[in-house]
Amino acid sequence: MLLSILQNIVSNTIKYSRPIGKITITTKRKNDKIIVEIQDTGIGINKEKQKNCISI
Repeated sequence: MLLSILQNIVSNTIKYSRPIGKITITTKRKNDKIIVEIQDTGIGINKEKQKNCISI
């Protein structure tokens, strides 16, 4: 399931980024968790929809 979520997020990142955009994916370990951060130069998600973003 986690793989599908990451694939979907990366796919959307590519889809909504500018033609000469930048996508950065970083991972880090914090205690017993792994944190995945995805940043891009795309159009973004409005504040209302950000409330529904996934946190696992």
